[in-house]
Amino acid sequence: MMLSSPIDVMPEGFIGIDGGEIFLLAEAFETLIREFTAGCVEGTLAEALAGLNCMYEDL
Repeated sequence: MMLSSPIDVMPEGFIGIDGGEIFLLAEAFETLIREFTAGCVEGTLAEALAGLNCMYEDL
């Protein structure tokens, strides 16, 4: 998964998954990033990311 923030040329943020891209309005992108970041602090997502970090060491 790749997250790209809004830039000057394109006001939308986008998510890339296996070559596909999902474009979001800037406000929706900000909400997604805020929720994703909050989920990375504790809980199931945090545990999954910690496990992936142990395997790949670049998250």
